[in-house]
Amino acid sequence: ERPMPRTKPYVIAGPTATTTPLFDGMNQQNELPGNNNMVNNEKDRAQRNNMITPQNSSQLEMQKQQMIETRQQQQYLMQTDPEYRELMNRQKELQQRLLRVIQQQGSD
Repeated sequence: ERPMPRTKPYVIAGPTATTTPLFDGMNQQNELPGNNNMVNNEKDRAQRNNMITPQNSSQLEMQKQQMIETRQQQQYLMQTDPEYRELMNRQKELQQRLLRVIQQQGSD
């Protein structure tokens, strides 16, 4: 007697069935009644996306250090180089003027 051909894929029953949440620990707060699943899932996703891994932590540390050094150089130049200070103030002035022009065009 031949076994019947299977038309449906195998379904694993028991605790390994697909009804268990994928990230058990992460989604526990989602099981609470009255919680907004979408908001919590977004939070989970954001946390996973923002996770600092050993690979990128040294890179982030380097970028942070570069930003600090750049800022220190700028502050030093502002205090010691009158030409640099004049250029920076002019740049700030022009940016503010540009912003005003853009805002006026928006209100026309």
